[in-house]
Amino acid sequence: MNRRYCLAWVVLCFVFLTLQSRAVEPAIQPSIHLTGPSDLLLHLAGRMHHTNMDCSHFVHTLYERIGLHYDYATSRTLYRGLQEFRRVSEPQLGDLIVWRGHVGIVVEPEQHTFLSAIAKAVRLSSYTSQYWAKRGEIRFFRYMPPSMKHDLPPTSGSASGE
Repeated sequence: MNRRYCLAWVVLCFVFLTLQSRAVEPAIQPSIHLTGPSDLLLHLAGRMHHTNMDCSHFVHTLYERIGLHYDYATSRTLYRGLQEFRRVSEPQLGDLIVWRGHVGIVVEPEQHTFLSAIAKAVRLSSYTSQYWAKRGEIRFFRYMPPSMKHDLPPTSGSASGE
């Protein structure tokens, strides 16, 4: 599946989740210039305040709604690795960022930002901040169903290589 196609679905699903949230503020948009998918995610994240999902359910729901299926797993299980994800050393937009006990979705790798459900809110955070640095080692994972893994060369950040 084309990466841009997958990303477009992530954005559409995020819009859907945002619109279904009961705590979405009315749109106040004086002049918004969105230059790409990450800008749209950042904009929407700023408008969504509350969710009843924890971080792992939030990530799982987004992936499921775009057709990227894996059995629900807690962040601790994701940290150990799942068959559908390949561990990578260089994150890209849409990759999972995982600590023992927390998971999110990378939004701007160059800016070190990720989107996650934290304390009943959807938030954009920097994974290089002091708070997240205290959480321990970060692992990045890219969705890669088993049927696609044999078609791609191994990465330097594979699950067994790091």
